Amino acid sequence: MRGDDLDRGEPLLRLAPARLRLGVDATHGPWRLSASAEHAQRQRRVPATDTATPGYTLVDLAAARRFEWGGHDVLAFAKLANVGDVLARSASSIATVRDLAPLPGRSLKVGLRVDF
Repeated sequence: MRGDDLDRGEPLLRLAPARLRLGVDATHGPWRLSASAEHAQRQRRVPATDTATPGYTLVDLAAARRFEWGGHDVLAFAKLANVGDVLARSASSIATVRDLAPLPGRSLKVGLRVDF
């Protein structure tokens, strides 16, 4: 998105930069594997009262397996987010918050879902 404050002749505050997300899912029998990457461009079109935000690329991985247990469908899964533990900041947040609260780092979520 691109926007300008016509009164001041500056770019608008906190516009999100262009992002691209690519992913692939593969299934084989009861298994499902997925990988995705999201790239956000550097946000350099900022007004004089703001600072540029560096770009970043985040990679996520996930694996899941379906099986039956006691007559119930069960899904076991693991999701690893931000595999590279990349330090990323949101260009659309206020500058003071941007520095204090970056996007989440690496995380692992493991779960078991039982349908009954």
